[in-house]
Amino acid sequence: MDKRAYDFPGIKELELRIQFVIEFMLKHTDRFDQYETFWPRSEDASEGFPEKILTEFALLLFLGKRVSDKNSELENHLDFAIKKIDPLIRNRKNFEAILRRPSSCTTLGLGHIFLKAAGFGNADWDLLLEQAIGLGFDQLAERQPFRYLDSVWVNGLLGLPVPYNQEDILPFSIFNSINHPAFMTVNDAYVFTHTLMYLTDFGKQNPGNGIQINKVQETINASILWQLSEENFDLLGEFLACHVFLNDAWNEYSGGAWRYLCTVWDRLSFLPGPAFEQEVFKQAGEQEKTAYAFKETYHTNRVGALLCIALLARKKTDAPIPPHKKPESEIYRRIEKYLSELPDNDTEYEANPAFRNKSELIENIRKLIPHNSCKWLPMLIEGPNFENEKIKRLLELNLILSVRKYELKILHESL
Repeated sequence: MDKRAYDFPGIKELELRIQFVIEFMLKHTDRFDQYETFWPRSEDASEGFPEKILTEFALLLFLGKRVSDKNSELENHLDFAIKKIDPLIRNRKNFEAILRRPSSCTTLGLGHIFLKAAGFGNADWDLLLEQAIGLGFDQLAERQPFRYLDSVWVNGLLGLPVPYNQEDILPFSIFNSINHPAFMTVNDAYVFTHTLMYLTDFGKQNPGNGIQINKVQETINASILWQLSEENFDLLGEFLACHVFLNDAWNEYSGGAWRYLCTVWDRLSFLPGPAFEQEVFKQAGEQEKTAYAFKETYHTNRVGALLCIALLARKKTDAPIPPHKKPESEIYRRIEKYLSELPDNDTEYEANPAFRNKSELIENIRKLIPHNSCKWLPMLIEGPNFENEKIKRLLELNLILSVRKYELKILHESL
């Protein structure tokens, strides 16, 4: 296969996309006072929607600082944005809220932790967070395993001791299950991507020996197919970022998905969010329209920038690509059983009438997702690789969709 067809994008393109998202976020943070009218806050919630967005923005800026060159245009954008949101995060209101409810140190306090990690410290906030976390207030709530990994990662950013090791948590994580997208829920998908974010420090470190890397890589590839079929750019961006975090080779899954994501991004000038509803938008008043549109698109565009940061880090380090092996889990042995029976080259494929052609597989996919544009399909099956490789991807997508839609006839045909 000619790997040049799946080359990473250039450094300048990635930096411009990150800067565009920073400007998008800053434009709307100036309007939070207007937007809050349309973002109701739960009475017992320590963190409202504006605080959540600012925390996630601070994380993006911190990760951007790790890959930006000194005195570059990207660094100038990052520093300007940090100074702009600093007083929105580290203000008296949030400080006193943590004093009243110390367990909010890992919600209202996270923004400070990310700003500090980006090189913008604050001694008063350091002391507040170190005392709250040191006394165990960050451990009051019941948590899923990936949230414990989150806690380990955050403590590491603050230089605080961790109450448990990653290896103790992983046996209970989603990585220790048959986490194939044929069976995963959307929530499972977010748990999967966030688990890998914290394990790898967003691609900065090896995930360790506690996971089957090959199995995780296969799940990511299959999940890219799944999210393309859903046209969910939020999870598509997260799975593509996870692909980069593992330093996996840019391949026919990730390369085609990146091209489609950028096609939509460039055509619309933003990435649409998965929960955006056209009818809700139409019925809203003018000011509410803007608040609603930002609420439903900010996260997906932030994910797009996070993906660009991961690609930028990979581009600059030029890390060697690890060898790829077949996964060992039972679910993948079953899936590979029919995929491995495909012929090895175009000549054998053309000579073997038992294998269905692309048009039939594509027609099945269109039947399974009738409301989807399927504009991404050509990018999934184009490229220099052999015909049987394209058939493998289509067969795998047929399997995922037929299981998820409970279309037994198509499922049996796929197998």
